[in-house]
Amino acid sequence: LGPQLRGAGDEVKAAFGVAEHLTAREFLAAQRVRAAMRREVAGVLRTVDVIAGPTLGRRAPRLTPEERRLGIADPSAVSELCRHVARANLTGLPAGTAPAGLDADGVPVGLQILGDAWDEGSVLAALAEVERAAPLAARPGAAVELLGD
Repeated sequence: LGPQLRGAGDEVKAAFGVAEHLTAREFLAAQRVRAAMRREVAGVLRTVDVIAGPTLGRRAPRLTPEERRLGIADPSAVSELCRHVARANLTGLPAGTAPAGLDADGVPVGLQILGDAWDEGSVLAALAEVERAAPLAARPGAAVELLGD
């Protein structure tokens, strides 16, 4: 990998390492999937202003001491966590997340808002409404230290 990745995390370096070995056919197939996802989301956004859904696919797991030391987490856990944010990442559409409350154990949960191309304003307006409706910061004991011992 080139010097432009100096300082990048192990997960970013791994992704670039995989990409280096893609064939042109595989790259084009991935671009077709990406374009199909954009069309699918655009179809939905013709009928609604934004799409709302969970931010994470599951509760965030605690990192093991080894994962903390290496700066990399279990890839299957990361994949499961990121499955809902992947749509925005792959389509390049504006999205954001806001704290939406607490689960049964008092762990914060987020609501992701996905908007149409060039419509960041609708995403930000919806996120502001979520924050006003569920002001997590105002709740005593709502902050959770996930990386502490």
